[in-house]
Amino acid sequence: MYRKQIRKELEEYILFLKENSDKKNYSQIYENIDSAINRVLEDPTLMKYIKKGIGEFRAIDVLQQTRLFFRYTFEQEVVEFVWVNDEDTPHISEKKERDPCYKKFKEKLSNGDFGELLIRELPEPHIEIKGKLRKDSSIYTRVQTANNSCFAQLLLLKMDSNTYEIRDVYEDPDYSESLPILVGAVSNEAEKESINLLYFPESSFINQPENFQKILINNGFEQFNDSGETTFRRSA
Repeated sequence: MYRKQIRKELEEYILFLKENSDKKNYSQIYENIDSAINRVLEDPTLMKYIKKGIGEFRAIDVLQQTRLFFRYTFEQEVVEFVWVNDEDTPHISEKKERDPCYKKFKEKLSNGDFGELLIRELPEPHIEIKGKLRKDSSIYTRVQTANNSCFAQLLLLKMDSNTYEIRDVYEDPDYSESLPILVGAVSNEAEKESINLLYFPESSFINQPENFQKILINNGFEQFNDSGETTFRRSA
């Protein structure tokens, strides 16, 4: 999946919608923008996003009269979301060249509002594991940066002397490459100490990514189904 960047103006507008979701139809607009962003990140290269007269930029339907504009770089797998129209500039396809939405966007292009796509460099991450396997009943692990920003985390809870359960999985959606790094590091430590790792999908989580089970399989976990319950296990 592509990594996202959101220009400040758009980011502030999305935050405004979220904080005022109890007013007008802001909640619907916010939820649909969030859904549109996730769809674009899956594959921004789809032909349906190409629109006439806006150059390198693309647009996705958010609501009937709302369009979200973005551009991407294939080489670095980054999508930059730049602007979404509001109720003052509705998309009205029947007006064609006089469509308020596209007219406003082209004005912003002419004014150079978006400039060049600047890729934000990610700080170098490192692994932190607080605790010792076998000795501690709970072990907190995370991928963080030099300024202590947390990209991903998970908690290990001791079940017996040879087994820990994975709980409280979290990953920052902007840094989707961090959780595989963390799971790999934890798996390596467990292997060194001959520790079994278990994961129960039904357990409570902070912000479990959709692809977490695939990450586990890629790191040597096996899937079992017992009495209708799914379990992932990595044996020592």
